[in-house]
Amino acid sequence: MSKRTLILSLLFCAFLSPLFTSLAWGQLTSTPQIVALAATKQESLSVTITTPGPVNFTLTGGTNDPGSAVPAWTTNWNLKPQRNTLNVCVYLSGNLNGTGGNTDNIPPDNVLGLADGTGTPTPLNSTACGASNGLQIWATAINNSNRVDGSHGNSVALQINDSTLTLSPDTYSGTLNIIAQAP
Repeated sequence: MSKRTLILSLLFCAFLSPLFTSLAWGQLTSTPQIVALAATKQESLSVTITTPGPVNFTLTGGTNDPGSAVPAWTTNWNLKPQRNTLNVCVYLSGNLNGTGGNTDNIPPDNVLGLADGTGTPTPLNSTACGASNGLQIWATAINNSNRVDGSHGNSVALQINDSTLTLSPDTYSGTLNIIAQAP
């Protein structure tokens, strides 16, 4: 091989060397593909009874025969930004009816509640949290500082005013419901 051919061959190899090196050792990248992500945290509102019944009353013909226990509960919430209030209410499913076959009953007007055990006893005869025979126990404004992981405890002391009722000796039973509402 001539000197000239050798020099041209070396120059040609030197010229092509970076091309082969980058192909052999350079980074190869694919076209990006996408995967959509979505994370959802559900809105929630719950009531958990912490001091259950039964609540028993000894009827004496008085205006404030107290219950034997004070139902208590905790309300927990995680609310969407559209919610601006939270109400907690109790309501009766209906009258307290005699269980011994008589037709006597104790209407909600004669069952009174004291929200968190304080204040004036109030009959369970209003529409509260959308339920009749009820009483609002607690309400709060919802804002960014209390919207997430909120919690609050409440109770209701119950009394029966049977001073205006003519009741046969019997056991009278009914159901108290506790509800939280975030309109």
